[in-house]
Amino acid sequence: MQRSIKVNKFLAVILSLLILLQICPLGVFSATAIYELKDTTATKIGSFTQSGQTMDIYKLSLDGSKYGSVQLKGRDMLGNRMPVLRTPSGQYKMIQLVRLGIVSETNIGKECYENTKGFLPEDIVNDCMEENTIGYYWYGMQPMPGLGPAVAHIAGFIIIEWSSATAVNEKRETSINALTEVWEAAKETDAYKNASGETADIASNVDSTYNETVTAINMAPSIKEIEEVKNTGIEAINTIIAGGEATGPTVEYIITYITVEKLFIDGNFIVEPTEMKLPKGLNAADLMMQALKARYPEKGEEAYRYNGGYLAGVWDPDFVYKGSGTVQKEGYLSEKDAGSFSGWMYCVNERFPSTGMDGYTLEDNDVMRLIYVGHYSATGGGANRSDLIRKVANIRKQYSNSIEAITEIYGTAYDDAMTVLKQTTVGEYEVSSALNALITIETSVSVTDIVDVPAEVAAETPLSLVGTVEPDNASHKEITWTVKNQGTTGAFIEKNILHTLSEGNVTVTATIENGKIKEDFSKDFDITVTISLAQQLEEAKQARIDQINAVYTGVDETDYTKDSWTRFYALIQSAIANVHAATTVDAINAVAIPSTDGLETVAAHLATLKTARIEKINAVINGLTEADYTPDSWTELQTAITDAIQAVTDATDAAAVEAVNIPSISGLVAAGSELEEVKRAKIAQINGVTNGFSETDYTADSWAALQTAIIDAIQAVNNATDVPAVKEVAIPSTDGLVAVASQLASAKEAKIAQIAAVTDGLNQSIYTKASWSALQSAMATATADVQNAKTLAAVEAISIPSTENLVTILDSEKAARIARFEAVFDGLVQAEYTEASWAALQTAVNNAKEEVNSAESVEEVKAVRIPSTDGLVTLKEELAAAKAEKKAQIEERNRYLYQLPYTPGSWTAYCRGYQTTMASIDAATTVEEVNAITFPSESMLVLRGDKGALREAITLAETKNQDHYIEGWDEFFNALRAAKQVEGDWNAAQGKVDNALANLNDRMTRLVLKDGYAGALNDVLNYIRSNVETPELGSIGGEWAILSLARGGFSDTPYYDGYYSRILTSIADKPDKLNDNKSTENSRLILALTSLGIGAVNVNGKNLIAPLLSDSEWVKRQGINGAVFALIAMDSLPYAKNSPVRQELVDYILSCQVGDGWSLDNTNPNLDITAMTIQALAPYKEQDDVSAAVGKALAWIVRQKITDSEGCSQVIVALSALGEDAADFNGKNYISILLSYYDATNKAFLRESAANLMSSEQGAYALVAYDRFKNGKARLYDMSDVVKMVSDDVLPAVADKTALEEKIAQAERYSESDYTAGSWSALQIELRDAKAVRDLETVTQAVVDNAVSSLVSAIAKLKIAEPAVQLKYVRLSVTDPNAKANQQSVYYPPTAMEMNEGETAYSILRRTGLTLRVSDHSQYAGVYVEAISGFGEFDDGPQSGWMYKVNGVFPGYSSSLYELKENDVVEWVYTRDLGKDVGGYLPGVEDTDTAEQGVATLTPKADVTGSDATASVTAEQINSAVKAVKSGSSGSVGIAPSGADKAKNVAVNIPTTAAKSIADEKNLGLEIDTPVGIITIPNDALTSIANEAKGSDIEVSIAKKSAADVTDDSIDTSSGIVVSVSISSDGKEISSFGGKSITIDIPVSNEFEAGETYSVVHISKNGSTETIKGECIKIDGRLYVRISVTHLSTFVVLLDDVVLAFTDLNKHWAVKEIKYVYAKGIMRGTSETTFEPRETLSRAMLVTMLYRLEKEPKADSKNIFTDVKKGMWYSDAICWAASNGIVNGYGEGIFAPNDSITREQMATILYRYAQYKNYDVSKTGDLTVFGDKKEISKWALGALKWANGEKLINGRTRTGIVPAGNTTRAEAAVMLTRFMKNVVK
Repeated sequence: MQRSIKVNKFLAVILSLLILLQICPLGVFSATAIYELKDTTATKIGSFTQSGQTMDIYKLSLDGSKYGSVQLKGRDMLGNRMPVLRTPSGQYKMIQLVRLGIVSETNIGKECYENTKGFLPEDIVNDCMEENTIGYYWYGMQPMPGLGPAVAHIAGFIIIEWSSATAVNEKRETSINALTEVWEAAKETDAYKNASGETADIASNVDSTYNETVTAINMAPSIKEIEEVKNTGIEAINTIIAGGEATGPTVEYIITYITVEKLFIDGNFIVEPTEMKLPKGLNAADLMMQALKARYPEKGEEAYRYNGGYLAGVWDPDFVYKGSGTVQKEGYLSEKDAGSFSGWMYCVNERFPSTGMDGYTLEDNDVMRLIYVGHYSATGGGANRSDLIRKVANIRKQYSNSIEAITEIYGTAYDDAMTVLKQTTVGEYEVSSALNALITIETSVSVTDIVDVPAEVAAETPLSLVGTVEPDNASHKEITWTVKNQGTTGAFIEKNILHTLSEGNVTVTATIENGKIKEDFSKDFDITVTISLAQQLEEAKQARIDQINAVYTGVDETDYTKDSWTRFYALIQSAIANVHAATTVDAINAVAIPSTDGLETVAAHLATLKTARIEKINAVINGLTEADYTPDSWTELQTAITDAIQAVTDATDAAAVEAVNIPSISGLVAAGSELEEVKRAKIAQINGVTNGFSETDYTADSWAALQTAIIDAIQAVNNATDVPAVKEVAIPSTDGLVAVASQLASAKEAKIAQIAAVTDGLNQSIYTKASWSALQSAMATATADVQNAKTLAAVEAISIPSTENLVTILDSEKAARIARFEAVFDGLVQAEYTEASWAALQTAVNNAKEEVNSAESVEEVKAVRIPSTDGLVTLKEELAAAKAEKKAQIEERNRYLYQLPYTPGSWTAYCRGYQTTMASIDAATTVEEVNAITFPSESMLVLRGDKGALREAITLAETKNQDHYIEGWDEFFNALRAAKQVEGDWNAAQGKVDNALANLNDRMTRLVLKDGYAGALNDVLNYIRSNVETPELGSIGGEWAILSLARGGFSDTPYYDGYYSRILTSIADKPDKLNDNKSTENSRLILALTSLGIGAVNVNGKNLIAPLLSDSEWVKRQGINGAVFALIAMDSLPYAKNSPVRQELVDYILSCQVGDGWSLDNTNPNLDITAMTIQALAPYKEQDDVSAAVGKALAWIVRQKITDSEGCSQVIVALSALGEDAADFNGKNYISILLSYYDATNKAFLRESAANLMSSEQGAYALVAYDRFKNGKARLYDMSDVVKMVSDDVLPAVADKTALEEKIAQAERYSESDYTAGSWSALQIELRDAKAVRDLETVTQAVVDNAVSSLVSAIAKLKIAEPAVQLKYVRLSVTDPNAKANQQSVYYPPTAMEMNEGETAYSILRRTGLTLRVSDHSQYAGVYVEAISGFGEFDDGPQSGWMYKVNGVFPGYSSSLYELKENDVVEWVYTRDLGKDVGGYLPGVEDTDTAEQGVATLTPKADVTGSDATASVTAEQINSAVKAVKSGSSGSVGIAPSGADKAKNVAVNIPTTAAKSIADEKNLGLEIDTPVGIITIPNDALTSIANEAKGSDIEVSIAKKSAADVTDDSIDTSSGIVVSVSISSDGKEISSFGGKSITIDIPVSNEFEAGETYSVVHISKNGSTETIKGECIKIDGRLYVRISVTHLSTFVVLLDDVVLAFTDLNKHWAVKEIKYVYAKGIMRGTSETTFEPRETLSRAMLVTMLYRLEKEPKADSKNIFTDVKKGMWYSDAICWAASNGIVNGYGEGIFAPNDSITREQMATILYRYAQYKNYDVSKTGDLTVFGDKKEISKWALGALKWANGEKLINGRTRTGIVPAGNTTRAEAAVMLTRFMKNVVK
């Protein structure tokens, strides 16, 4: 394959051979020839003298291993003869010598002696005759001393010698052996062996010197250089050993890359991308050999079949080819193995060198691809893959080609890159993506582990799954959790919250997407699920109660005192109650178990009582002294004490102990006192009164009375002062004691009855067992206490047990449920969560409590779900979410950037910034910090340049040959070389590419052809002649070829005769219109025939020009193209000099200008079409409008970049037609640009780098046009100078025009004033046509005769005018003022026409002669004009058709009923939107069934000054408009000022009398239509205004104001829509209209929606405001807000008057939809200040919203759900929805109103609601685009498809619709808004 390339291109020039002549004597030009020769340096060996001038002789030695012999063969790039080296393998290799001076060369060789006799020294000549030697000298052209003009002479000489390959190889071997001996000897020295310390480097220096020298010997090209290298190395080794410093031969290395590819065979590599280090200077063959030997080390040099310059095969034992081809050598993939043209090719940096591999020296960083191709022409294609190969090779080297190690780091990115590289052709996007993926991975940090994951959770308790990602700076840290094995737990995960139903073990998987390089990181975690908290609680309660009850074990109540037992029992019951009330296990365990320590046994109690009683008895005499009392009294006291103690001791129960009286000391008598003794005795008597009586046997009162009497008596005794007084004290009587035994019994019985009645009416089954048992126990205790009571007081003191502590099972369940609700907060710290989520949880708990408290059954209680903490968002989670969102935004941007072709270096820099930004996000500690982080900077990113245009330019440049140019070649060649370098640089930015392209194009245009443009013209004309042998009717190879040749002066009569004969045959059966749709068929043939001097009016009896003149619509059917070439054809000769069609076409062409130029489709200007159009307009350039249009077009052309020869050709023709020099126009040389596309070798112009006939035809006539300009000839298409180029034999006979000349002369003698206007006009038309026929040089006799006949007829029809009659005229026109570029605009120009009696607007139209299509349309009460000249209603839209107006007013009835008056102006105009575009719009007509309502619209021209516009109408115009509206009909007079489109303030002045004339017609109103707004004044309001007007005029004004004009800050002016409306007269404002209303339509933006109601703030003059409502309507496609008002001032339209007090919606993405549903009353806030858009929507909420949408109908249906309690806020809504089939619930009577509603559930409920409302539910969406489509429940599939089709629900993520995800309140607002707008009818 390499041979086919070498034939075409030469070796690249790199290093140095200088042949520099010595300085010449003064006055002599020094001929200096400087050459460069690759890989070599020449040595000066002598000189010689010629003509007195000394010249150097150089000698050059070449490497025999590369070159075997030298022959003269071929030429260099400059066309000079040059030596060719024959390699040992027989391949020829040119030594390229690059000229830097002016020289020419020839070989000396064996003719050296003869050619140089007398000049060269004889020894030099003899050297040249030796084997392996050749001489080479140059001739230089320069003036010689005394010789006059420059002559050829020898300028320099070089001898090239080379040694044989065998000798060089032998020299290498012996040199390396000698070097090795020195090295081995050095290693035996002490210096080498004992190297240490300061001499430690000796050994390594010796070894490296040896290795470098060996490499240098192998690199040396000749025996001499080998010897020099060897000696240098030996000397260096010896010097180092001797302790000196020396440097051996240095070898510079380069890094290269290689692939050996057999992609064509099986899509694989033989050598995958590999990095190789090579000595600098090696060639591509060296790299190939080293790579293959490394691939197959066991094969060595047999790994390839290489012949020194040609690669025949590569070892590939796996090669199997099943296609055509013959295996050349077994085990090798060889040339022709896969077909005759298959084989090996190589490219470097994606360009295929023009030499063999051994001739291409590699540079650092080169990428070489050795490619097996199926055909030698398959030189690859697509993107430059060099950088990707380098990157893959670097990776393979870094990981020692271990695919396992590479995959560990790069994942699938490496495989993706290899897949891209294995494609035979690949695009830049694929290469860029693969490379960027690898770069991105290299800058990424992988996840190594996830730790700190919770290991245990209780069933039914949500567990937030979290973990710590290591390392902390990992690129991706977001964890997604899934259940891997739920075991028996029933586990599932929602929003990273683990939910479990029962105990067991669950395995969860933590996954981080792209956590590893191009791979997800996953790790499993086992979590133990213990029993649920509720179950734990119940078990803990039961265990604790069992522990408490165990205290009873072994304890008998009868063994203890009643009080202690009562206390003990109360403690037991209290502890049990505390256990029941506990809500946590800890609280349960904290309940103390009562102790029996407080129990007191009966015996112990009796002993205690006795001890206490005895102590009290003994205490009687404490402090008394026996001596102080009489013996008897003391003894008596002692006896009493002893008896009392004995009685206590003998007592057997407490009562007996208590019954023992304490002895009294009252009987003691002081010693020595009779009085005292008497007192003692008396007191003893008194105290003895109660002896034998028991207090308990009597009533308390009677007993107390007795005690009081005793005390009083004793006091009296003590107070007595003598014995008689003591004796007089009466002893108290016991008669007053009242026994109590019967009363006590009655009291006990009553008390016991009360106790027993406590449970009367109570149903034990509804109470908890514990509380009922506690009540029963309390009742038993109380009963026992009553029975044991000894006194009434004791009985009374006993309390009746209360039922307050009875707990119903329902209340117990409620308490337990509420306790569980409150337990939700256990362990939670509020400060760790966001305020909103905490408040939401509190609200949920409170709502749940409310539901529980209102529940009426245990089932209802159990149905209330425990609020979940799933919605709690920790500050950490909020921060994580903010980080995730920020990262997602950056990642989204990153994915977009990833697809762009940035340079690898800039992408790497960007990735670093990206990683830094991601690290900053990870490091952020607050949401505010995260939000403050900006996107990674993209300023360093540099797009790779688009090289498409550069490649095209290079391809074009490579067609150039130096032989054809005389100037600019060297600069051009350098520019081409530089362009190729840029084209091969994959990292080249756009600026570099553009500069290279501009430089190459510039240098290409500066090339100077040897014969200039004239030579090129001559060559191209010959090319056309030789390639178009038989021109026929047609574009390419037809008329344009003939035009080019004929106008270029190419004479070949037989050639042209043949063409004309074939034309006559081709059109024989065709009409004058050669093609019904393409007038250019006529135009093109006219130009060709005219250029031959034939003409176009009689071509085989056909007049080709006539259809162009008679049917301009046919011409325009082709648009601008038809008109341009028709005009060019008409003007090529005076074919139509008197025809108005020429000007019509000029006007049409001007109307088609788009921007600054023209195009076929009336869109963006096109260079070719614009230039062609200028060619057509050139003859009319003196017209002002033409001059302006052409000037703009020329300015546009100069700004355009020429991209092909065709466009340039048309520009040259256009400039030449205008008299402008195309070689120097506004700094551009279009001739040079055109010639840059000229192929001097093929003598043709190029198209896509190949000779092309069409390009050559256009290039030829462009050069003809320029040549005619340069030589002062007529322009290309002005053929007034044509000469006949065909023989007379083929031309038609000449017609006789004598009779025609006579009739023309006769007609010209008549006077217009003598004849009627109609007959005179008819004569002038025929006369004009007759003159046109007369002026035609070639015309048939039939045409002439026909012209005579028509003229005679017109003369005969002349009518003599009657001078006594005064004629009346009207003026008529028929136009399409808004015609498109390809449509006719003027059907009948404004013309004064004689008015007949009874003339109507219809009859005058008929007299124009235009073709009409009419109908008697009853709707219009007369004739209805449907079409004029074939163009009718509906032809250009559903609202298009013809209308007429008279004197500027559009009547509202048929033209056949409108009778004209003298001087009326009648205008028929074509409308496309019911008259709006022509000022005759009839509002309301399209909306009514009759024509009884109409509008007569006046369009006065506005006087515009700045942004102010003022228009006035006259009373006459108003009166005409009033007349125009059908009498008796309802409607209005409209005024629509024209020219006020850009005005902001519009005022319309109406005469007051005119306003009154409108008001007098009770069914008419007034409408003012301006761009600022439309004001409609009904008749009653207009009457009031007219009556109030004091001046002569009424001014109606409407002005557009700015928001700044509104000073009231409370008014929302964000819509920017502020208008001020006023009506005044004589300076006095009329602000009201007798209480009547007028209508104002205010234009609004597309943000408003038709059909919606908006608020409008009316600001009065005094600043007060009023808000009114207006409806948004659409008029003619524009939106207005219509309001009705009774007084005028300023109006502000509010786009959004919904004010939300919610503080959590700042800049929320759904705020607009939230406002919408809030305003509609569909959704409300969760509080006065919060909406909580992220909170999930409950099922009850959604149903309630639909219920509100339905206007909350009465819910009569029965509640079918057990968990929907009556009276709840959602009860009626759920009942209504269920009864109408909108919701079904979960089954078994469960609706679960508080459950979060999923996205698929919401879609389903909306779907059912739509069906219930009979809305259209047929639309469906495509769910296959969502990756999680399989997760959609079957029951929801149809509803989701519908919802997606209606755009109600889209993907939550880019690829996921997330059907089971909970719907947020914000999402619900959006879905409902879309539902209400898109679905609701």
